[in-house]
Amino acid sequence: MRWRGGRGGSVVAKPFSGNDIAIVHLSRNFTFDDYVQPICLPSSDEKNLDGCTNYAYGWGATSAPNGEQSPNLKKLRVHVKSMAFCSSPGKSKSGQLCISATDGPAGVCFGDSGGPVVTTYNWRSFQSGITSYGYTSCTKSNVYTRVSHFSDWIAANVK
Repeated sequence: MRWRGGRGGSVVAKPFSGNDIAIVHLSRNFTFDDYVQPICLPSSDEKNLDGCTNYAYGWGATSAPNGEQSPNLKKLRVHVKSMAFCSSPGKSKSGQLCISATDGPAGVCFGDSGGPVVTTYNWRSFQSGITSYGYTSCTKSNVYTRVSHFSDWIAANVK
């Protein structure tokens, strides 16, 4: 699926995948600085992310059910778990990750959807996941799109 933006940009979304993933084509260039940096994309599903350093980022609510949106980007150390922790049997998909906070009752919350999960492996940072959905308490394991599962689709749609 392709959408055209009002200023000449476009979005390519993975149709009917059941996962939250899209590629945004910008209509103009931008400059890397302290706030805008590139990130590596994983090339395959082979790497086990458990044991790596993983962080989820977002501007979502800081508590549920009526928490305020964070005015600052938040960073939460997370770890990868079995999909059994995140969904009912038969509901999980191969293009998903189950991730929970490393310490304490914390998790991604309302407004964090679409945010990245960044994994550090061999001193390089990769976008391993995209926040998708989770429990309304914002304190349990959540489901993320597994970016490496879509590496062929990404390569075919990047200009």
